[in-house]
Amino acid sequence: MLGAASALLLRRPRLVWLALAWLWLCSMPITGNLLIRAAEQGAVRLPAETVQQAQAVVVLSGMARTVNAPPSSTPYVREWGDAVDRLEGGLALMRAKRAPRLIFTGGRVPWDVLPTTEGDWLMEHARNRGLPAAAISITPPVQNTAEEAQAVAAMLKGSPSPHILLVTSAFHMPRAKALFEAQGLRVTPYPVDFRARTGGVLRCMGSKPYDF
Repeated sequence: MLGAASALLLRRPRLVWLALAWLWLCSMPITGNLLIRAAEQGAVRLPAETVQQAQAVVVLSGMARTVNAPPSSTPYVREWGDAVDRLEGGLALMRAKRAPRLIFTGGRVPWDVLPTTEGDWLMEHARNRGLPAAAISITPPVQNTAEEAQAVAAMLKGSPSPHILLVTSAFHMPRAKALFEAQGLRVTPYPVDFRARTGGVLRCMGSKPYDF
């Protein structure tokens, strides 16, 4: 294998160096930051009290993961992942009285070993934070954003032109908004969990290649 690589380097050195330069460029934090910034499409974090009112706040799953637990307890438990701001954003909108109802989606992938959905777990946390159970709903189990949109639309189908405040990660919002609107819902986005760095190009260039 090394011999083949050496032969290629001798025959086509420009191609090899271009490939190495491309790999180096893709590993740089500034590249990842630019891609994330493009995905977030210039979205900003809004104060909850400035958002218009709607029929429901919808918080998408994707902020928890299943991990091993001590043998003396249940075999597996959930813990927070990177997108916990989705829950915080939903609770902030409810505290600001932007909607009378909070809907969690029942995220559960086929390989999840826990019998409950992420929505069940989130409802427990919301109740522990003071939100009454009567104000919280959970969709049936769903596996992806398209199913989340279908499930929420089914829950609100009795309302003419149902209006929701959609809470998800900023990079995920454009796709999620389109899927929910395709189900006939009027969507006001409330993006959270911003991944793009602020502070300009020099800050990104000064970061370590693996420090996104």
